Amino acid sequence: MKYLYCLRPINLVIVACTQILMYYLFFEDVHYDANPSWVLKAPKIYLFTLVTVLITASGYLINDYVDFDSDLANSKSSRLENKFNYLRYYFILVVIGFLISLWFAMDIGKPFLASIYLVAVGLLFMYSTTFKKHLLFGNVIVSLFSTLVLLILLYAEKEGIATLPTLIRQHLYFQTLIFCAFVFLISMVREIVKDIEDVEGDRKLGDKTLPVSYGIKKSSAVASGFGLVLIVTFLLWIIKYISLVENYVIGYGVVFLIVPTIFITYRLFKGISISESAAISRACKFIMIAGLFFMFLTQSDL
Repeated sequence: MKYLYCLRPINLVIVACTQILMYYLFFEDVHYDANPSWVLKAPKIYLFTLVTVLITASGYLINDYVDFDSDLANSKSSRLENKFNYLRYYFILVVIGFLISLWFAMDIGKPFLASIYLVAVGLLFMYSTTFKKHLLFGNVIVSLFSTLVLLILLYAEKEGIATLPTLIRQHLYFQTLIFCAFVFLISMVREIVKDIEDVEGDRKLGDKTLPVSYGIKKSSAVASGFGLVLIVTFLLWIIKYISLVENYVIGYGVVFLIVPTIFITYRLFKGISISESAAISRACKFIMIAGLFFMFLTQSDL
């Protein structure tokens, strides 16, 4: 169980559900068997999602390996007793993921696409070892990776999307991009909050994160700025569909997206303590899940 736990299974389930849900919401209804442009028709979407999950899981493992000493400094209990167990586990998952991605790329006749897997794994490795130690850079990188869970679907199906009617294609792009903006912004808030939680250990190890460089109060203010932009994004998202969906969908968006985001943005603006950061981080994860369900409600109600 400890090996399963270090993969953050709840996070992996969220990643898998996000990608599969988006596929069925936006692509399943417009797939035509006679159109060879579509490459992710079921059951291939499940294999595609498995590769995404393996990339994410390997990122967690290499991050835990790099952060082993930092977690001890922050009085966090390690999921595995030996840091090198993370490294061995990491290489096993990376190899399995690459073999699956290579087979998938060969099967659809585009073997060069397997290189995307190597690039993604390499960037996550660089994030854990280098990028995240620098001011905000690591936060931006990991937040962008969160959006790629969705954007990679658009890239994989770009030829099929080009065959869609203009209105359907525009709707697909709007829903995807507004959701990507939501994922990026809430991830930025959560990443900064997590840096606040880990500030003592990062300071001891010499990492130049935002809280280490500018203090907790200023870091909270920066996070609240992303929160404000997120609130505006929610308003645009809701206004877009206010006349197209049932009132309960709009009510859901207000209660489960806008209200909690206003609350955490206010708390961050006032300044949070290290002890409060874990609760704020959990609230951000709740908003992520609520946003995924809101996307489902808006699309299924149209």
